[in-house]
Amino acid sequence: MDEQREKRLSYYHEQRKYLKNIQNTTAQNLNSQQKNLQQKYQDSGTDGAEGDDAEDDDAEDGADTHTDAGVLGEFERNLLKKFYNKVNKFKHLLCTTCNESFPSIVIIRGECRRCHKEKQPKKFSKDNNMDPGKVPDELRDLTEIEKMLVAQVFPVMSVYRLRGSQHGYRGNVINFPQNV
Repeated sequence: MDEQREKRLSYYHEQRKYLKNIQNTTAQNLNSQQKNLQQKYQDSGTDGAEGDDAEDDDAEDGADTHTDAGVLGEFERNLLKKFYNKVNKFKHLLCTTCNESFPSIVIIRGECRRCHKEKQPKKFSKDNNMDPGKVPDELRDLTEIEKMLVAQVFPVMSVYRLRGSQHGYRGNVINFPQNV
């Protein structure tokens, strides 16, 4: 029992160290970018009389990112690229019972902690008719619109387009059954 606890604690400490390292790296990148922008502003020789022109120049560089919410500057693209690279390095483990896979999952005898503790039949197992099976090849590469068209339930919700081609959802969700 103590050995498992020690393993969990060491894993937890490693994850905290890793996340802190990511935060420090991101903070250092942001600080260096801010210093570069300040240096650029000082080197341009503006004395305040040309304030509007200086802001327009920054907007063309992508430094003034609030002017167009859909466009990312070079710095933000690099930051996003670094983020994706770090996320892609996460090791995903798979629970053979419920088919869940995520970085922080703990596998015990081929199962996640929840499946290992549950009685028979396991809540999200094939035995309990909760395994959707493999996705057919015809459905793997569908777009969001195509997925909505073939879905058995049509959800209605508020979807917002965020910076960086991301989507945000807000408010209540209403589900309407469809006859597909």
